[in-house]
Amino acid sequence: MERLDIGIVGGSISGTAAAGALLEHGHRVRIFERSSAELEDRGLGIAMDPRVSARLGDDSGVAIDHRLVVDREGVVRWRRPIGKRTFRWSVVHRAVAEPLPGGMVETGCEVVEVGGDEHHAWIELRSGERCGFDLVVGADGIGSRVRSAVDPRFVPEYLGYVAIRGLVPAAAVASRGGGVLEELVEGAMVNGYLDRSHVAAYPIRAADGTLHVNWMWYRNVEDRDLEAFMTDVGGKAHRWSVPPDAVPEDRVRGIRRDAAVEMSSELAAIVEATESLSMQAIHGGSASRRVVGRFALVGDAARVAIPHVGAGTSLAIMDAWTLADAIEGSKEGLPDRLGEWDAARRAETSGVMDFGRDLGRYLQFDGADWTTWTEEDFDRWWTGLLGGRRMYFESS
Repeated sequence: MERLDIGIVGGSISGTAAAGALLEHGHRVRIFERSSAELEDRGLGIAMDPRVSARLGDDSGVAIDHRLVVDREGVVRWRRPIGKRTFRWSVVHRAVAEPLPGGMVETGCEVVEVGGDEHHAWIELRSGERCGFDLVVGADGIGSRVRSAVDPRFVPEYLGYVAIRGLVPAAAVASRGGGVLEELVEGAMVNGYLDRSHVAAYPIRAADGTLHVNWMWYRNVEDRDLEAFMTDVGGKAHRWSVPPDAVPEDRVRGIRRDAAVEMSSELAAIVEATESLSMQAIHGGSASRRVVGRFALVGDAARVAIPHVGAGTSLAIMDAWTLADAIEGSKEGLPDRLGEWDAARRAETSGVMDFGRDLGRYLQFDGADWTTWTEEDFDRWWTGLLGGRRMYFESS
């Protein structure tokens, strides 16, 4: 095995996971992170494949063992066993970043240009410094700069709806959460299926160990209205997401008012009790390839995972781990091994990506009247939607 000089663009979960795996294989690694500050937790929750989280060696997450679907009247329409584990974003990031040597993540290093040939790759920083490597890994997310060297024509597609996100202590809704809160506390993922809209909620542990409810409300926003909808309290329009505490107060009031009309009272109580909201425009799509020359893409740089499956973080970490395994060998054979890795990851992840898109399209645009559905109707619909595709959370 030859030691490679590898540059990683992006110091979030996929980038630090890749660095850890590559270091274990003996390679020389540098990580370039655009942000000059420590990456923010922002209180976000994530759902993961328990098999992936178990390999991280952290069992602090909350085990989710069933899904509960309620309609807009609050009637329970469907229950189904599932297997997920939920975490705060910061817990997962710490699990992959803490083992790295101190100072490995070089902050305040914005990559402005990339290039190379079949033997070498280089990146240029905003400072003017140019750094050369045997391999550059793009772990720089949905707006990836490295992707311009791999698939310059790919642009993530806005899918027509936005996720409004919130996190609230379970104790804050104890008097109004009713049966929904009871199910969440017992390890349920609760979905509210509304009129061309839906809510997903699940429990996570806060830093102090208390139970919180992490929730997302998916609402349709047409292309022509998206920029205005995603404009923050300071008047800045965001392409991908509006961070917590930056959503204008009139927008927050409107969201709470609409929740009281469109949701069951128990789900609406969770929205009402949430102090700080954030928003995420939902995009999807995959680069036509993950590898060109000495460039490789992982995580959201390679594919924009739609959040309905709860697989994006797990897929990103598996990208990192499998890439580290794939590059073992001589430099001469590296292009072939990268090509094989690209094909394998595409085959392994396409079903999850397609299912997430199909599920979102049905829930947001097909307009089923969930108040008339029986459990048998849900079972038939779900089986048809899966279409033989195996999802990790169905393994239970």
